[in-house]
Amino acid sequence: MKKRIFILFILSISLYIKGISQLSFVPNKGQWHKNVQYQAEIPGGKLFIENGAFTYLFFDLNDINKVHEAHHSNRKKLKSTPLVKAHAYQMQLINTSETITFSPSKKHKDYLNFYYGDNPENWAVNLPKYQALKINNVYPGIDLKWYQHNNALKYDFIVHPSANINQIKIKLNGIEKGNFFIDKKGNLHIKTSVNEVIEQAPYAFQEINGKIKKVKCHYVLQNDTLSFQINGRYSKNHPVIIDPLLIFASYTGSSSDNWGYTSTFDQYGNTYSGGVAFGSLYPTTLGAFQVNFAGGNGQTGTGGTYSVGTDIVISKFSADGSTLLYSTYLGGSDNESPHSIIVDNNDNLIVMGTTSSSDFPVANNAFDQTYGGGSPVSGIPSYLNGSDIILSKFNPNGTALIGSTYIGGSGNDGLNTPNALDYNYADEFRGEVIIDANDNIYVGSCTSSSDFPVTTGAYQTSLTGLQDGCIFKLSPDLSTMIWSSYFGGSNNDAIYSVQLNSTGNPYFAGGTNSSDLPVSANALNTSFSGTVDGFVAEFNPAGSTLLASTYIGTPQYDQCYFVQLDTNDNVHVVGQTTGNYPITPATVYNVPNSGQFLHELSPDLSST
Repeated sequence: MKKRIFILFILSISLYIKGISQLSFVPNKGQWHKNVQYQAEIPGGKLFIENGAFTYLFFDLNDINKVHEAHHSNRKKLKSTPLVKAHAYQMQLINTSETITFSPSKKHKDYLNFYYGDNPENWAVNLPKYQALKINNVYPGIDLKWYQHNNALKYDFIVHPSANINQIKIKLNGIEKGNFFIDKKGNLHIKTSVNEVIEQAPYAFQEINGKIKKVKCHYVLQNDTLSFQINGRYSKNHPVIIDPLLIFASYTGSSSDNWGYTSTFDQYGNTYSGGVAFGSLYPTTLGAFQVNFAGGNGQTGTGGTYSVGTDIVISKFSADGSTLLYSTYLGGSDNESPHSIIVDNNDNLIVMGTTSSSDFPVANNAFDQTYGGGSPVSGIPSYLNGSDIILSKFNPNGTALIGSTYIGGSGNDGLNTPNALDYNYADEFRGEVIIDANDNIYVGSCTSSSDFPVTTGAYQTSLTGLQDGCIFKLSPDLSTMIWSSYFGGSNNDAIYSVQLNSTGNPYFAGGTNSSDLPVSANALNTSFSGTVDGFVAEFNPAGSTLLASTYIGTPQYDQCYFVQLDTNDNVHVVGQTTGNYPITPATVYNVPNSGQFLHELSPDLSST
């Protein structure tokens, strides 16, 4: 009977109550650094499987939490993007064979799509996710298998009868001398700059005729090289299982780097979430370093600091929310954020957002293939190259980019900052994308570009303030601008929401601190009330005529964030106020001075 020796390592994450919910090994098809064969997301970091090595990358989760906190509540106090401490170390298999191959197994139902950069050759779609990965012939006659068991990450060395276990030697790279040692109980300690890994003394056994027989085994550590030694007798006809336990210690807080921004649904009830995730980072230098999420491709470090951007990530879930169907990553070498997403009548997903990347993925037939740029914007994420609006359209499976384009001029576009309208968390990332019955695409947003792409005959063809609202209509394939217009006064204005009435007239709502915003003569409020006001306006279907417009507000701060129309084309607005907002009639539900309001107006915006 053949003899096998199994060496098993169990890695469990102390901060995870249930460990790894769904371990996935994802193949590298050009979306990551060339050294990486497979990558797995683990709590607190990443695992890179390479030829003859595996590299762990961990972030200081206290620093991650600080970034998250700054992103949510302290962003206006930021003078620079916070740095995150990180540490990478590698377990290098010494003198491996030259005929290593990879055999993944147990495929998950969901899959991944990566649209990184403007070169389609680097895009990778429909990538499977596997629960297990076998690396064949890491040494002559020895295989290495990775898999998940009881919500923990494990790997086995499988030593076939013709092989010698003494071939297995693992060199620890990226850990300073004195920070790895074997204690009196036989446990291996690995101390990084952000956590501690404790590899418990290996437990070895054989299963013979249904009974477990222990086999003596221990670590051998010579300088920076780890090996295993089996002591005593054991059956040559049965496998030996060597089973140490690894614990990632010293973690507190959340391990997620994925922050939500927007969501939508399709006609079947499937839901889509849009957020940002930290971009690809492969540590080319091992040991301690810092990460700056100000933008960058994360492939090179300068002065001990890697620069990494945030990418858009879209996830599609089944109607009951129980199954992840796919996730799609979208971005260039700098920062991106999704502001609004919607599904068209053919179940294609449309993403509207902003980018600071000059190499964002755009289509060959895009309305605009060139990044316009602008002035630097600090924060999290930072837009150090300025910003453009982006629109991307995916097929129902996320496996094809049907259309994608920049929209913008030489100033900042799509980012509602910095000005008096940027009041709440994420106010800078507002705007909305909608469709009509023919899948034409409408967007409401803002711009500070004097050369924003407006069309001849549009209602407003010139920038009149520091920042104006912008509203435009594109063809379904994002190749043609049907019409485009500014909307604003002499100060700051932004459009946050757009809807169409029964005849195709676009209504749009937003915020302004312009005292000369265009309003109609019979408007509910014809005058600016002070500080910041909301507004609602209506264009004709061609975007050439202002049919109605009104201020919405009090002498205090007010903005209109969402607009909807009912079956009678009455206009419903949801907004925010710090003033004494008028409530009528007195019998409706009301909590005076509560901060939010719901206002129904007549179709011509002349009355409540």
